[in-house]
Amino acid sequence: MTGPIELSVGDDGMVTGEVAIALPPWSKAAARNKALDAALAGPLHAICTRMRLVLAASPSSYAVPRSGKGAEGMLMYDVRGMIEGDRIVPARGTVGH
Repeated sequence: MTGPIELSVGDDGMVTGEVAIALPPWSKAAARNKALDAALAGPLHAICTRMRLVLAASPSSYAVPRSGKGAEGMLMYDVRGMIEGDRIVPARGTVGH
């Protein structure tokens, strides 16, 4: 289960947003990546289709974990990508905090 996902593309070519997934914190990386791939595939595909771009990596590669938990104990992730040419590549680092 995931919370609502809103991704936006800034004038600087950065794709940003956030996603929350409901998994136990002790979940293995493969389970987290599978849940993130499922949650982010649609929203990232929509951006790619609208802007005629392709993803340079799996959807989970664009998610960076936040410390702490969100509502109802959900694991929170920042979503960050950067448009480079005709691709969206994962961008690492902090988002406004």
